[in-house]
Amino acid sequence: MDYRKQVGYLKGLCNGLTMPDDKPEGKLLAAIIETLDALADAITDVRDDVDEMEDDLQTLSDEVGELEAVSEDIERLDEYLDELGEAMNDLADMLRDPHDRAPIRLVKKPDDEDDEDFDDQDDCEIYVLCHKCGAHVSVEDDNIVIENKKEK
Repeated sequence: MDYRKQVGYLKGLCNGLTMPDDKPEGKLLAAIIETLDALADAITDVRDDVDEMEDDLQTLSDEVGELEAVSEDIERLDEYLDELGEAMNDLADMLRDPHDRAPIRLVKKPDDEDDEDFDDQDDCEIYVLCHKCGAHVSVEDDNIVIENKKEK
């Protein structure tokens, strides 16, 4: 509802009356219309402010939704990093010498013992060589395989 138009209509009606402004009734009617005009302006300003606040609230709501999505992504990434850290710790444990838990080294072994040239990664397997006992330790299908262990 447009209150300014309604106040304008009342002003037109008041001007159509033959009531002079210097009489008490005319002064009262003019003051009432002036007050209504000021109230109509204030209501319109408040309505504009509310509309602007609703737009801002919708924008904030959209941004909160985006932040929640980012937060969920961060939580999933954090869980993944925890799992990766656990896997790295498990790998570090597997790469330690079972005799004294000292670090051991990764070396390449040709698939064919007679083949000296194994530049291509497909031509070799990677295994762990125990520097104390000479065993070749490799992982096949999540199982630890120990080969060529020398007796002490």
